[in-house]
Amino acid sequence: MKAPSTVHATLIFERTIPATADRVFAAYTDLAERTQWGAPSEGTALIYDKSNFAEGGEDVFRCGPKSNPNKHL
Repeated sequence: MKAPSTVHATLIFERTIPATADRVFAAYTDLAERTQWGAPSEGTALIYDKSNFAEGGEDVFRCGPKSNPNKHL
């Protein structure tokens, strides 16, 4: 039986934000700010277990209900 292959890709997300590029960059490099505005809804918690804001860096995070953020949605 042949093992399934794994394909990795780069995702690009674009958003228009009514702020200067410097302000957006500062917010993105500040993990506390990114955690605050990065959750997809008011009832959701976003918890970063690892964050490396460098080219080629990696973020590892959990996102789930605020009452139990370890639960997968």
